[in-house]
Amino acid sequence: MSPTPPTETPARPRRSGTGGRWWIYAGRGIIWAFFLAVIVNAAMNQYRLWTADAAPVAEQAPAAAEPATAFPEDAAAAFAQGFAQAYFSQGADADEAPAVTLADYVPEDRLRDFAVPEMTVDGIRTVQVNATDDHHGIVTLAAQVGGAPMHLDVPIYAADTGALVVSGLPALLPAPEPATLPAPAEEQATDEAAAEQMTPVITGFLEAWAETPDHLPRYLSPQAQVDPLPEGAFTFGGLGDLTVPPVDGDGPREALATVTWRPAEETDGGLTQHYRITLEQTAGNWFVVDVQGAPAPPAGS
Repeated sequence: MSPTPPTETPARPRRSGTGGRWWIYAGRGIIWAFFLAVIVNAAMNQYRLWTADAAPVAEQAPAAAEPATAFPEDAAAAFAQGFAQAYFSQGADADEAPAVTLADYVPEDRLRDFAVPEMTVDGIRTVQVNATDDHHGIVTLAAQVGGAPMHLDVPIYAADTGALVVSGLPALLPAPEPATLPAPAEEQATDEAAAEQMTPVITGFLEAWAETPDHLPRYLSPQAQVDPLPEGAFTFGGLGDLTVPPVDGDGPREALATVTWRPAEETDGGLTQHYRITLEQTAGNWFVVDVQGAPAPPAGS
């Protein structure tokens, strides 16, 4: 009897795709983790915004101001002006009289150091006071010295008791040069119709302002507070250029006027002045509200 051959066990069929399914699960996990991170990050940002809005804003500490000195600037200015009057009033050969006057301002043992020849000085006034500490300062005075504008720096010492003294020799300095005006701007536009209506009102007002104050109320608005010029000081010489800048809408208007006054004691010549006159219209009529000096001459004047 021949041996029976071994029976072969049939191989199981392999299911397609089971080896790569874990990649799908891993990918899904990564995607969900990304979405979760985005949601958490957005929630945290919103929370920060809420807490920032609710938190009180810390007040910024003001910048530390430089401590003010206790130097008596007003008193020092008046003291320096008195000193300058005495300083320039003495003569080259004066001994006793100037010493008595200057002794009120300078140390007694230094009187002769302040001797100066007789000089013509007018219009002494204070320009500024520069305090270096509680006890020391420089008072700058302006004056016409020999007919020329000059400055005089006067060093002042202030004691704790309030007493003052000139602590050193003064110094004459040149006064600053006059400023140079910028190039004139383009000619300013004017509201011709308004200027034509205002001209007789402004002319009558100016004449009453200088010559007939009893007629002044007829030209003034009820809100106006305009005092007449000193009686008999001037007569009205004439109205020159009148510029009324255009505006949008209603309300008070400004007129820039060139005016000539004639001094009462003079028959020839006159003073040309620039004014800014504010007017308002009521029931079709113009009335003066205010009159001030003009910040710049009207165009064309």
